[in-house]
Amino acid sequence: MISRRHFFVAAGLPAAMMGMQIPVTAFADELPVSSSPRPVGFLELTTSDGELTSVGEAGLSNPANAFDGLDLGTVDGLIASDLVDNHSIGHSNSPDHSPTGVSVQNDEIADHALLLTDPLEVGSFVVAGLTWDGGVSLSDDVSLYIRAREEQGWTPWFLSEAISSGPDHNRHIAGTEEFVTGSGDAIQAAIVGPASAAGNLPKNLRLVVVPSEAEGQKVLNPDDLRVAESEPTPIFSEDDMSASSTGSIKGAVARAGAVPVFDPELRVNSSDGDDSSHHVSTTEVSPLTPPVSVTTRIQWGASSTVPRDWEPEVVSAHHVVIHHTAGTNNYSADQSASVVYGVYHYHSQVLGWGDIGYNFLVDKFGRVFEGRYGSLSAPPGTMVIGGHARGVNTGSMGISMLGDYSSVSPSAATLDSVSKMAAWFLSGAGFSSSSELASVKILTKDRYAVGTVLQLPRIFAHRDVGLTACPGNVGYSKMGHIRSLAQAEMDNRPGADPKGSWQKDRTGWWWKNPNGTYPTSSWQFISGAWYIFNSRGYVVTEWVKQGDDWYYMDSKSGAMKTGPIVVDGKHYMLSSSGVMVTGWHKTRDGWNHYADDGQRSTGWVFSSGSWYYLDTITSLMVTGERQIDGTNYAFDSEGRMVVGWKKFANGWAHFASNGARSTGWLKSGSSWYYIDPKIGRAVNGWKRVDGSWYYLNESTGAMVTGWMHLGSHWFYLDPATGVMTVGQRTISGVDYIFDSSGYWIQ
Repeated sequence: MISRRHFFVAAGLPAAMMGMQIPVTAFADELPVSSSPRPVGFLELTTSDGELTSVGEAGLSNPANAFDGLDLGTVDGLIASDLVDNHSIGHSNSPDHSPTGVSVQNDEIADHALLLTDPLEVGSFVVAGLTWDGGVSLSDDVSLYIRAREEQGWTPWFLSEAISSGPDHNRHIAGTEEFVTGSGDAIQAAIVGPASAAGNLPKNLRLVVVPSEAEGQKVLNPDDLRVAESEPTPIFSEDDMSASSTGSIKGAVARAGAVPVFDPELRVNSSDGDDSSHHVSTTEVSPLTPPVSVTTRIQWGASSTVPRDWEPEVVSAHHVVIHHTAGTNNYSADQSASVVYGVYHYHSQVLGWGDIGYNFLVDKFGRVFEGRYGSLSAPPGTMVIGGHARGVNTGSMGISMLGDYSSVSPSAATLDSVSKMAAWFLSGAGFSSSSELASVKILTKDRYAVGTVLQLPRIFAHRDVGLTACPGNVGYSKMGHIRSLAQAEMDNRPGADPKGSWQKDRTGWWWKNPNGTYPTSSWQFISGAWYIFNSRGYVVTEWVKQGDDWYYMDSKSGAMKTGPIVVDGKHYMLSSSGVMVTGWHKTRDGWNHYADDGQRSTGWVFSSGSWYYLDTITSLMVTGERQIDGTNYAFDSEGRMVVGWKKFANGWAHFASNGARSTGWLKSGSSWYYIDPKIGRAVNGWKRVDGSWYYLNESTGAMVTGWMHLGSHWFYLDPATGVMTVGQRTISGVDYIFDSSGYWIQ
């Protein structure tokens, strides 16, 4: 609704400040990734009616298509059993659907290819995917496949799952999980299914290729592409999806209960102004430092050219969700950052999420990358809402292992970094166990009904809540190991044992850990509340600044405060994570505004180029018409002060450049109008003003001059003044007579 950056409170009437320039500051971590980017490429495979395009059927008309001569082996139960037993192809989205392990004949696959492109050279790319119109899920009787040519040659055919990630509530483009490749330069796509499914193909199906330095989008002309040389490759085989996982939560039962869910209306804004007005302690406390080095967004090149549609929402969080990416693991250490950028562009632009879905990503070398904006700087116990697991994004942190871990194990370095990042987050949130069961509330229908509450470990896998195989069978089998590694990390963290005691001396309160140590220059979660300890180990009270954010710690206990507070008679708002709110904030009653120093605003406020008025009693933003200090103003539905003409139910009103409602005669453009002083609306028809009659156009309200025919009579309105003529008048050298009603007497 309202931009919540760059505002100040005006002391006087808005007329004094009209035309003021408002500075625009870009987020510091968004820099162009390259000076010579290439657009994302799209190949159109079906029409808006679901009919094959020439690209989508090109491989079918080729007798030497790439399905011939395949040794398929086991096809993960997604098509193999149906081919052998029923001579038809089916596809189950359920993670509990198990394969039969029966091999099939190659010509049966060729017989069931409903769509097959040529292998096409499309230039270098790092991420690919398929998008389509309509629902997010695919029809159960069709399966989508992609294979790519890398430096090592053509990959196997990979099943492309319909994506089970994305916003919890927002609508977005339907598509598949990102297909990752380190060095792809050619690609081929296919749909398999029974002949009866030929009329049930996704509509406007597109094959998408994302280069490492992507900017913009372009539909590729197939005539400009070269058909690549290719050889048969098998369909990628995944082990039984029911592979056991130590500590896994197969068949989790929904139980009654609720999970605290952050108010989605609350947006946290850091102050952009001078903080000196607080006149309080500026004790600096270090945020909880991750146990491994993290490559920030600015380092891997999150681009300022990509609009971030979602402003970061920081919420209390309580779980970690583990993911993997689809595709291959054939990327080098030098290509990891480019792959992360490719995933970012696929999520933010191709699928329309506005940012990358994952909070963090870990490559096969154990290097950690910050994903969604704000994830690294979120206060302890909170996390920016991501788009990594639709339905459970709110209240969780998503970590994705960069690679496909269906049939190979994540490296020891990857598992180590994943577990350490999970432990870092959970410890910061005040949790002491990585495997304890805790409530997870489902917010969007996918695998479970909306409102379902599951009991899941603090660290769980994407497939535990979504219709997906993520993080792959082998990756899933490592969940118990990840939790064990994370637990060891949490147990070894200083002060991890929550059983300590408060101590007090002449200087103040401090916390004694069981081992005799005490926290210094840090946050600490104790008995359900957050505290900050200074460099000497004493609890900080009242205002304290961390980074760019202000917090208020109870003046007596030192516990972090949230929600509305009054300090020295001044009103402030603290988010659920304790950060002092500045700018616009919506409550159940309406919109409030908080100045750069955090104080709740009343009266006139100038924000993002517009004036607003906050009621001096309720502090709520005013809409509609309001008399202020004896002058009438109007504010639109978003609270902006109206300037110029505005139509109301009872007519048109006009407001001057300072917002004051106009009355009497008004010249607008080349015409004159009359605003009735009593009702503040423009007059139509006849109007007597100061003893003279005027006529205002019935449709526009503009004053009429010269000859006018109305009903069965002619009138003459003075060309200079608009006054209706009565008596004798010479017009263009001819004498006319008008009676007392203005009628021309013929």
